[in-house]
Amino acid sequence: MALPLAKAGYSVVAIDPCAEMLAVLSSKADNERLAIQTVCCRMQDEFQSPPFDLSLCVFTVLLYLLDEAALDASFQTAAAMLRPGGRLLLDIPSRQIFHSYNRTTPDFVRDVRVIQETEVLFRYEETIRVLEDNRWVNHSDSFQIRHWEQAQVFRSLERAGFEIEKDLTSLFIGTGSQYFLAARVLSA
Repeated sequence: MALPLAKAGYSVVAIDPCAEMLAVLSSKADNERLAIQTVCCRMQDEFQSPPFDLSLCVFTVLLYLLDEAALDASFQTAAAMLRPGGRLLLDIPSRQIFHSYNRTTPDFVRDVRVIQETEVLFRYEETIRVLEDNRWVNHSDSFQIRHWEQAQVFRSLERAGFEIEKDLTSLFIGTGSQYFLAARVLSA
């Protein structure tokens, strides 16, 4: 989302805990002569910045927040980074996306296993094989993810000073997530 927003003329700050992902974004931005500031941190980590008008928490970011303290801290940080009346666009992945799958093409094999560990915690295990220069190169990753119920997310948003402004799910049919626009409540 950072690239199209920057192309549209918006001032963009991209936050990600993965330095490698930010390096890829920076390279793409440089190639397109776009100014995108990057910050390597988790959603719940605070950093100094001017207040923002909009924060995006999309593409299953909530899956990586494993407990209520991390969820609350993330929304509190988002609220602190937004100007009063600022908006937060977020998605809440549905339980249906927590399933294993694989995809195979002649030069690519992706095997994803999603293993339920508790009522809400899952182990995500991914193995990818890519044919590069006539040899197969293997990549793998494994980490925990969490399913959040909508009511839990809404309570955490409220504690952080947000109110749900719009349900935008109908604009994102087929994504496996519910989308909401939350507004930072103006302080008294």
